Amino acid sequence: MSSSVDERREAEVLILQLAQKEYRQYGEIEELTHEIISAMDHDDQVSIRLLLQMRGNAMAELEKTRREQKMLLNSGNEWCRRIIERADGSTEKDMTETEKRIRMLSKGKIEILKRTVELDRKISIKFAGDDSYYSR
Repeated sequence: MSSSVDERREAEVLILQLAQKEYRQYGEIEELTHEIISAMDHDDQVSIRLLLQMRGNAMAELEKTRREQKMLLNSGNEWCRRIIERADGSTEKDMTETEKRIRMLSKGKIEILKRTVELDRKISIKFAGDDSYYSR
């Protein structure tokens, strides 16, 4: 097997691992956001504070993962750059199975993010009312 094929497969595995990690982190943030709303519905201030702290920690971990992705992208590894570009824009027939999985995770992450933003809007309006960022 050629060195180029090995380098490509190694790059695919690295990117896939980071994409899976990021997807799980987005899912954790969404779940914590649901729990915050539930605690708000029960006016459970202790749980709200704890869940907000947990969500903040989860967001900090997500930011670390995103920095890892940027470092990988900026590492000069041509395969990493190509794989990421292909996952964002290639037709599926031109993609490897790993690239298709990366694309699927990316699309799923976007859907989770949309749902989480909507939940966050509800929290913000409930907390801040007319002063909410979303009320503008």
